[in-house]
Amino acid sequence: MNINTIIDNIKYSIASDSNGKIVLAESSFLLDLLNDNKTSRKEFKPHFDWRDFRGHPFPITRYLFRLILFFVEILIWLGYWVLRLLYLPIVGRKGDKDLSTSPRVNFVLFVAVIVSYIMLIVTILVFFFKSVLLFSPSGGINNQGAIVIPQDCGKEHYIYLFNSATCWANTGIKVLEGDEIELSASGSFFGKISLMDSCAANNSKPQFPRTIISYYNGNYKNGEEEDTSTSQLLMYKKGAFGSLLMLIKEDHEDFLYDCDQNDEKGEQIMQIDFTGHNVPPRISIKKSGVLYFAVNDIYLSDEIIKKIQGSKDIQKNLSVDSIYCYENDNGQKVKTDSLKESQFSKIDRFMWFKDNVGEILLNITVIRDIMPANAYESASLVKTYRWLEEKSMNESCHFFMFFLLGIILWLAFDRVISIICNKHTNNP
Repeated sequence: MNINTIIDNIKYSIASDSNGKIVLAESSFLLDLLNDNKTSRKEFKPHFDWRDFRGHPFPITRYLFRLILFFVEILIWLGYWVLRLLYLPIVGRKGDKDLSTSPRVNFVLFVAVIVSYIMLIVTILVFFFKSVLLFSPSGGINNQGAIVIPQDCGKEHYIYLFNSATCWANTGIKVLEGDEIELSASGSFFGKISLMDSCAANNSKPQFPRTIISYYNGNYKNGEEEDTSTSQLLMYKKGAFGSLLMLIKEDHEDFLYDCDQNDEKGEQIMQIDFTGHNVPPRISIKKSGVLYFAVNDIYLSDEIIKKIQGSKDIQKNLSVDSIYCYENDNGQKVKTDSLKESQFSKIDRFMWFKDNVGEILLNITVIRDIMPANAYESASLVKTYRWLEEKSMNESCHFFMFFLLGIILWLAFDRVISIICNKHTNNP
């Protein structure tokens, strides 16, 4: 309001014969609120009083909450102390005071907190609508025939069908160190097609059943009892025959066909354990590469052939005293005494994989550790949503019931402690 506005208001009041009122103020309310000249304000200091818990109906609970609040106050006090260190070199000795009493500093902090909350809420809403509700799962097929279905929050779902006669089937699924995968498998496996043929011709029952792949781990028995001499020939020696194996390999690395046990680094063959899981097993990826899968069978390496050659028991259990090998360039197989070392180069190494019968359907969900950089999709926000989704989807209602029951029992115990303490306090 300037001087001309005041004169016009006085003229209007005289002409209209009405009472007018003009209030002149030297400063606005905001400037008065931010006046930093008052020195009677109380400085902010962390406070913890043991006497606050006397007579309270829940003293232990109040103590814990008050202790948490005390640590929060310490953090706030440290924040003011840091601001003071930054404030002194700029303002000088006149600013040598506790900034918790400064309305200007508190107003700036208040506005900063409010703006931060608004930005956080807007970011969460944009992320939820754009990356979750309105996410478009446009699927496709990779170069190895796996069906790819992108999912929200940096997850990808793959469906891949591979033949059990293939040793290390390439899924074309690239994983990076730090990723996680959830894996489920469906299908059956039978390790000897000649046995199926002879049993069908003789109308007899096979020696061992054709079993679902997810039940091989620990449940499969070759006949009455699994032979330990034969199991030492498997690619994964401490695993079960026909169990599902996984290998992570880069293009420049060689395939592995021999592993005593899974190493801690996850750089060798891994056996997928489905037993005892109500949900698909979740595997942390410890090296980058492409996922390969196979059933646990015998790969005829030179070392394995020498073991067969040197053991009559193994030859008897495998019903073999010689191995089919390629004798000419036409690929014609003839039965010769190929257990001799001079014949090793002619042996088809995958011969005992190629007689396998069955196909395995894999459902693989890859949970990426590194998400694409978007302005509305930060890694912390994505991982928080993943955690909430996992807890809400996987945890049963029994967990929440036990959690609620625990809170009720705790409050009841706290109330009993309060009654006992009050009786001793009131009774000298």
